[in-house]
Amino acid sequence: MQIQKIFMLLYACLFALLMGLLGTLGGLFRTEAGIAQSEVRRQHSQLLADELRQSSDDLTQMARMYAVTGEPRFRRYFDEILAIRNGKAPRPEHYELVYWDLVGPNGERPRPYGAAQALEDRMRKEGFTAAEFAKLREAQRNSDALVRIEAVAMNAVEGRFDDGTGRFLRSGPPDLELARKLMFGNEYLESKAQIMSPLNDFFTLVDTRTTNDIRRKEQRGRMLSSAGVLLSLLAITIAGLTLLLLRKRVIQPLALAGTSAKSVAGGDFSRPIEYRAKDEMGEFVSTFNGMMQQVRQMMTQLKTENLRMGAELDVTRRLQQMILPTTAELERIGDLDFACYMNPADEVGGDYYDIQQHEGRVKIGIGDVTGHGLESSVLMLMTQSIVRTLQLSGETDPRRFLGTLNKTLYGNVCRLGSDKNLSLAILDYSDGVVHISGQHEEILVARSNGTVERIGTLDLGFPVGLVDDIDHLVDQRTLELQPGDGIVMYTDGVTEAENPAGEHYGIERLCAVIARHWHHTADVIRDKAIEDVYQHIGSQRVFDDVTLVVMKRR
Repeated sequence: MQIQKIFMLLYACLFALLMGLLGTLGGLFRTEAGIAQSEVRRQHSQLLADELRQSSDDLTQMARMYAVTGEPRFRRYFDEILAIRNGKAPRPEHYELVYWDLVGPNGERPRPYGAAQALEDRMRKEGFTAAEFAKLREAQRNSDALVRIEAVAMNAVEGRFDDGTGRFLRSGPPDLELARKLMFGNEYLESKAQIMSPLNDFFTLVDTRTTNDIRRKEQRGRMLSSAGVLLSLLAITIAGLTLLLLRKRVIQPLALAGTSAKSVAGGDFSRPIEYRAKDEMGEFVSTFNGMMQQVRQMMTQLKTENLRMGAELDVTRRLQQMILPTTAELERIGDLDFACYMNPADEVGGDYYDIQQHEGRVKIGIGDVTGHGLESSVLMLMTQSIVRTLQLSGETDPRRFLGTLNKTLYGNVCRLGSDKNLSLAILDYSDGVVHISGQHEEILVARSNGTVERIGTLDLGFPVGLVDDIDHLVDQRTLELQPGDGIVMYTDGVTEAENPAGEHYGIERLCAVIARHWHHTADVIRDKAIEDVYQHIGSQRVFDDVTLVVMKRR
């Protein structure tokens, strides 16, 4: 069976188990929240019933106090308690706590008033069952009946009696004895018990209902917990199975492939991966082993080819060094002090410089062929040969000189089927006068006082070998060199040399080094500049040829 299908199936099972586990945890959390809500609802129900009982007790207390003392404030308190319960007066905040026992002798209230809320309305909103609400209504009706006895007693204290219609319009002397008899007699106590009996039944009904509800939810919570444990165990089992298969079908083959790859990196192609299976990893291993076999054959061929190419490059490198101007040639140029440096990159590069003297005129050329390798080196050798030929032929006009050079190189490049070309600057020196032509990097002119001028060559020519005719693009610039003045030429391998952070050496830094050491000989100036370049490069790989030519008038 394919690895992809196996793992897709395992991942699907694991995903389903995780979703089931999340659902179970969600149900467990909802169950716990439901239990807490049931507890809160039971507490609220008990508080409402207790408030009904407390209001009945408070009414009894105020009616008895009024019957005993006759003080009007207890009558007012009685009426206010009844109005609060019926929602006709504002309900004090936290009324379920001790309240009337804390009222001061002058009527000072322990807490401020809130909104008016009838007790019956609050009971209805609480969501009691019909049987529970019936018990509360029964207790409240009995409490209202008790209020009738209390009203007769309090009116007797004031000398008002029932006129036979339920209204207290008949006047007479106050009858405190009747009031006390009514408030402390057996009829009152029996009526009081009739209030408490349905309240007790209410408490029992609410407690039974909420307890059963909590038990059901707790049982559901235990079932969900068990399901969660089971799903967790299944998920762990499938995860373990997945890791086991991953190790056996993927990690182990990859480890074997890694060992084989290290052998390949060390040049040993004789150790194929020992793994056989009819799945994707088996196909990968088979392909990898086949690839190693092909690479081994290619390496054998490349080794033979590299030996041949190495020999060719070595010959080209030796030719490149052989055509550079010798120390003896440079010393024969009496009034100029020369110091040169050229270091190719990994392979034979395309940097070019040459210094030739003929009939008192000195011609200095510096250029950079695009790319590296054998083609670039061959183009550089062609350039040196053509420049020397034109110099010996006595050609001095810069347009004809560079134009002829360009036509010759362009024809050879086309014959080779190459796309190479080069930047090239030609300097002609005679008796302190320098003529500059051709397009290359900036020419640096250093004066005897250490100042450095930068001469741009962008408008003095065009890349050589790129098009057939550049005569109309060639221009010339002339400057004078006094004793102690000189010129520094370079290729982009100097200014674009990178350090490990990828930062270029830069033309400004080169100018600063030249200015700092210009009072020395050309050899010292060259050595200090090259030393600074390689100090900047550090451990970074050298990506381009580094070429520098220092010319100083004696």
